[in-house]
Amino acid sequence: MKQIRRRLLWDGALLVLALASGISVFLARRCNSLVSTSDTPTLLFPSLSGGPPHGLSVNREGMTVRVVNQSTDSDSPVWRADSPWNREGDLATIDSVVTTLRDLQVVRKLSIGPQVTANVTSYGLARPQSTWQIELNGALFTLKVGADAPQPRGGTYIEVDGPSPNARQFFVVSGDISQLTLQPERLLESRLLPYVPSDVRRLRVDSERNHSIYQFDTSRARWFEANGQHRRISREKMEKLLFDLTNLKGEHFLSPLDDDQSKRGSALATVVLELEESRTKVAVELYQSCGKWPELSTFRVSGAKGVAACANAQGLATALTEAAPSWIDDRLFSVRTDEIESLRVDLDGHSVELEREEYGFLLSGPQPRRIDVDAGNELLQALTSIHGKLVDPASEIAKADLEANNFILVRSAVVGATDRYEERVLVGPEQSGSQRWAKRVTDSTFLHLDAKASSSLKLEPKLPMPQPSSDPL
Repeated sequence: MKQIRRRLLWDGALLVLALASGISVFLARRCNSLVSTSDTPTLLFPSLSGGPPHGLSVNREGMTVRVVNQSTDSDSPVWRADSPWNREGDLATIDSVVTTLRDLQVVRKLSIGPQVTANVTSYGLARPQSTWQIELNGALFTLKVGADAPQPRGGTYIEVDGPSPNARQFFVVSGDISQLTLQPERLLESRLLPYVPSDVRRLRVDSERNHSIYQFDTSRARWFEANGQHRRISREKMEKLLFDLTNLKGEHFLSPLDDDQSKRGSALATVVLELEESRTKVAVELYQSCGKWPELSTFRVSGAKGVAACANAQGLATALTEAAPSWIDDRLFSVRTDEIESLRVDLDGHSVELEREEYGFLLSGPQPRRIDVDAGNELLQALTSIHGKLVDPASEIAKADLEANNFILVRSAVVGATDRYEERVLVGPEQSGSQRWAKRVTDSTFLHLDAKASSSLKLEPKLPMPQPSSDPL
């Protein structure tokens, strides 16, 4: 009897151990299952809910791009492409792809049957729209995006192949798959220059009509010629050039072979940027067209962030191929209306000063008075909009000395390393036809002012028309 009881206890213990082992294996497989095997609507990749994958690659139309997450923080991924271009990944695009993969829902699982080739072809998976590889928790999965499933149920046919034997599975999934059929290059950071305009402190332009070096003066926050006459550079032109360069986006990245083919001949222009930190130099070459995309231009960036790409650069091409004189500032003043704190005009024996106050302006002079904001800004706008004709530095006029007591002085808010920024312009006497000569003190540049520009030098605010009295006579 004791032997029978002992045998029953032993058999029971073995049964409990077997059940426990089976449950453990089931749970382990359940927890480690990265791809859903359910026929009911469920997430295709439930493990992506726990964080982004380690790596992604996509192949479409013969091109493959692979990006790797270099961060250990699942909340702050840092993506970088290691094939075929070594550059940063586009965080927004990759996040959108990961979200799309995470939210894919299985509508139904397909039984492929014995006619594998025929069924795969009918599902659009023999020539998929795109093929993805997803590195997830140490496992590699291949996802092929096929054709649209017929209505009314709809969805998209996909094929998933995992690392384990017999892991090839076919599903119909629901969800927006547009991010899974993008061009592989979209995974790359599209900006060719990862800088901002304020990073650039020196710039050299080499083109057929311009061989110049420009230097940023930090104390005056303005660009000047680094050699020659050291004349002031057009603020609007330089700001636009630096903005366009630092926001230039590649539409197609080029392999070394494509790069060599697309840049046959000499470059239209070359720009060398010298950055503020560590005096790093970055060269940007511009070529006329871009191989298979003749409507685009080829840009070749040399340096630590070297890359070659096709980009739409009509504005840049125009600016970089302009003649050197067109870059010289032909305005009297480089400050903008809202930057001016005060200005003083000493002209033809008359002195007037306009000073900005909290709710308007104070006009000092023969008839001191306060004027409203609109009237004051109108005066400043007229003054800061004055253009003149640049005078040849070798001419006799450019060698003349204008009287120091005929001048206009503009003061603006804090700029660069100074407490206050000033620009002084000396003005010559009125010539025939009300024309004048003017000289910018900041760069000793002479300008010829026509009658219209000369008339804007005088501070003459428009007074409001007197209102008719409503009282009866």
